[in-house]
Amino acid sequence: MPSSSSSSGHGPAPLGIALIVEDNVMIALDVEAQLEDLGAEGCVIAGTVENALLALDARDIAFAIVDVDLGAETSEEVAATLIARGLPFVFVTGYGDPVPMMASFPDVPVLIKPFKEEALRATLVQIGVG
Repeated sequence: MPSSSSSSGHGPAPLGIALIVEDNVMIALDVEAQLEDLGAEGCVIAGTVENALLALDARDIAFAIVDVDLGAETSEEVAATLIARGLPFVFVTGYGDPVPMMASFPDVPVLIKPFKEEALRATLVQIGVG
């Protein structure tokens, strides 16, 4: 009798809807494309803390990719909200050294920009997504 490793046998398993908190549109679109390749059922892009919090209230978000530095603000409030709601997330940053805000979230994995899809995949598995 043949066996199947998945119900469809093709493509990645669905990951749910991702929230991408990123103020650089080109980077956000690149991350969106990577997440869709990995099986995200959709992505919501927010460039500010306010828009990210609104998206969390309006959509059924499964996980998030959160840029640490959003220009004039940090994403600390978004990270605290994600933790309070029990949603897995990953920080992304263009800085080689840790940003002081990240010390408040020692268990959150960090990806350094730019990153490849393989690194994103491994980090999503690390947080229990995928």
